[in-house]
Amino acid sequence: NVVVMREPADDALPSKWYLLHRIVKKGTDTLGAYVITRGDNNTSNDLFRWRVANFKWLVIGFLY
Repeated sequence: NVVVMREPADDALPSKWYLLHRIVKKGTDTLGAYVITRGDNNTSNDLFRWRVANFKWLVIGFLY
């Protein structure tokens, strides 16, 4: 699965960038469901636990 979400930003400056990353792990913690993602050009997973509220879009297919 691939998701699109806003890049995390600090409280002083909202982010203007979107990230398109693959979901590599799904889990649940005390705050509820989360996913771990990784960009195709990255060698490691993202540091954030993304929640459904962070998602802008879910990509369901690509046209080649």
